[in-house]
Amino acid sequence: MSDTLDRLADALGIETRYWALSGEEVFAGDDTKEAILTALGVDVSEGAERPSLRPALGGLEAPEKACFVPGFLEDGRCWGVACQLYGLRTARNWGMGDFEDLARLAEMLAADGADFLGVNPLHALFLALPERVSPFYPSSRRFLNPLYIAVDDVAGFTQEDRPPQSWLNEARAATLVDYPGVTRHKLSALWRIFNREREQILVDQDFARFRERGGQALYDHALFEALSLGGLASPTPGGWHVWSDEFHSPDSAASRGYAEENSDAVLFQMWLQFTADAQLAEAQRRARRAGMRIGLYLDLAVGVAPDGSATWTDTRTTVNGITVGAPPDYFNANGQDWGLAPLSPAGLLDDDLEPFRALLDSMMCHAGAIRIDHAMGLYRQFWIPQGLGPAKGAYMRYPLKAMLAVLAEVSQAYESLVIGEDLGVVPDGFREVMRDTALHAYKVFLFEREESRFRGPQEYPPAALACVTTHDTPSLLGWWTGHDIDVRLGLDLLRPDQADSERQQRAGDRRAVARLLAEHGLGEIDADDAEGSAGEAAVQISRLLARSPSRLLAVSLDDLAGARDQPNVPGTMDEHPNWRRRLRVDLDELRASELYRRTIEALREERPQP
Repeated sequence: MSDTLDRLADALGIETRYWALSGEEVFAGDDTKEAILTALGVDVSEGAERPSLRPALGGLEAPEKACFVPGFLEDGRCWGVACQLYGLRTARNWGMGDFEDLARLAEMLAADGADFLGVNPLHALFLALPERVSPFYPSSRRFLNPLYIAVDDVAGFTQEDRPPQSWLNEARAATLVDYPGVTRHKLSALWRIFNREREQILVDQDFARFRERGGQALYDHALFEALSLGGLASPTPGGWHVWSDEFHSPDSAASRGYAEENSDAVLFQMWLQFTADAQLAEAQRRARRAGMRIGLYLDLAVGVAPDGSATWTDTRTTVNGITVGAPPDYFNANGQDWGLAPLSPAGLLDDDLEPFRALLDSMMCHAGAIRIDHAMGLYRQFWIPQGLGPAKGAYMRYPLKAMLAVLAEVSQAYESLVIGEDLGVVPDGFREVMRDTALHAYKVFLFEREESRFRGPQEYPPAALACVTTHDTPSLLGWWTGHDIDVRLGLDLLRPDQADSERQQRAGDRRAVARLLAEHGLGEIDADDAEGSAGEAAVQISRLLARSPSRLLAVSLDDLAGARDQPNVPGTMDEHPNWRRRLRVDLDELRASELYRRTIEALREERPQP
C-alpha cells in the first residue's frame, strides 16, 4: 500500500517529505497520505493510477509578466498607515468602524502626506455567528463583511432607523466592539430600508449589473447567509457542518426550495453585498481624489473557514476534511493548525484558475495595493488531515507560475501593487521568484535582526513594504515597555520564570535599538527608563525605518495612537479580546495628539511627496 500511496501522492502534488527547521528530514506517514488523498476524492483502495499534475504544477518559476508597480515607485518611496477598520472610533459610527470612517480617515491621512491606507481583511464572516470575529477566518474571501456598511449613508436611511440612543452611547464609549449588538442593529436597520426601498432597488440598473457580474457565486453566497439567519437548516446557529444533511449543498432540493420561498431574504443578502461593494469603491475614489497615489491597501487572508460559504458553494475548488497550518518548529513544538480550508490545486487547474482570478478581481477592483497573507501558500501549503494534528501534516504543492501569472495579469489590469507576506519558513528560491514577479517582500522591524543586533535601514531591500509592527506582534509602545510580556503571563502563555527571562532580554533589545538610533543620529534614548522614553523611541524608530530604501513604509494607526495592546495575541481565542479592541481615541483627537503629529512630521520629512 505504501508504494501505491506514494505514487498517488506524487501524482497529485503531495510532498511526502520535508526538511524541518531543525534540519531533520520528516516523512509523511501512510495515514497522512491516505487522509489527504481521500479528501481529494481519491479512493485509495482501488489503487488506480492518476494522471500526474506535476507538469502543470511546475516549480519555483516566475511568469513572463510581472505585477504592477506605479511609475513613481520605480525609483521613489512613499508611506502609509495600516489600521483595523472595525476599531476606528468616531462620533458618528455605530460602535464599529465602517466604510465612511475609512474614507474620512483616508482623506485625513492624504492631507498629512500619506499615499496609502491599509486595512485588515474585509472578507465576509458569519452574520449568524457574530462571535466569530477574526478577519482571518472568513466564510468567504470573495465577498465583503456587511457590518462595515455605513448605514447612515445608505439611500433611504431615516433617523428612525438608528438604534436606541442609549445603546449607541454605550457602543461608542466601549473599549471593545459589541459585535452581537452591531449585527443586530445594523441588520434590522438595513432590512427596514430594503423593504421600504424594495421597488426602487429592483429597478436599479447598477444593482442589476452587480448581480449579473456576481453570477451564481453571488447568489449562492446570499443563499448561504439567508439559510444561516433563517434558522431552518439547523436548530442552533452554526456553519453548514451542523446543518441538516438535506441542506448540505446549494443545489439540493431543500436549499432551492428555501430560496424560492424566501426570495426576498436572498435578494436582501445580494443587496447587502452590492451596498458594501459600492461604499468600498467610493472610499477608494475619495482616497485617490484626496491625493493618495495608491489609496486603499487591502488584505487577502490565506484561506477560509471549513464550514462557511466558500466551502458550501464551491466543492470543486475548496477541500473539506483538511486544514492549513505550519509544521512543528523551534517556536511551536506542536506545530500550528490555523483551522482554514485550502483550495484544491487540481480543482484550480480544472477551472483554469478562474476561482483565483475572481477572488483577486473582487479585491483589486477597489485597491491600489493588496497584501497576500502567507504568500508562500502560492507555492505550497502545509495540509493537516482532520483529527491528525500538525505533526501528521504534509506539504501540498500549488501551480505557482500559473497563479503568479494570473496575479500579475489582474494586478496590471487594475494597476494594483502586490505585497507578499513572506514571514516564517520560506522555501529556497521563493524570494527570488517574488523579486522577478515584482511581488514586494514584507519586512517587520521587530523581526529584522541577527541575534542581539537589529538591522539598520540600509539593509532593507527596495522591493518591500517595511513596517515596525503587525497585528500579530506587540504594539510599539507595548513592546518597548514590556506590556506584552505581562499580558502573556496573565494568559498563562508564559511561566513566571520565562517572563522574568523575557524582561531581561527585552531590556537588552531596547538598548540595542537605542544604540542603532544613536548610530543614525537620532538622539540618545534612555533605554533603561522604558516608560519615560517610550514616546520618543516610537517617533525615532518610525523615522529610522522611513530612511530605508524600501518603496513602501507602513505605520500602525494603533502605534500612532499610543496603544499598548495588540489586535491579536497568537495562541489565544476566547481568553483574550482578539479583533475586538477599539482605538483609544476619536480620529479627530488622534490627529491633535503629540505622538501622531511628531511621527507624521518625521515621515513627511524622510519621505516627502513631490
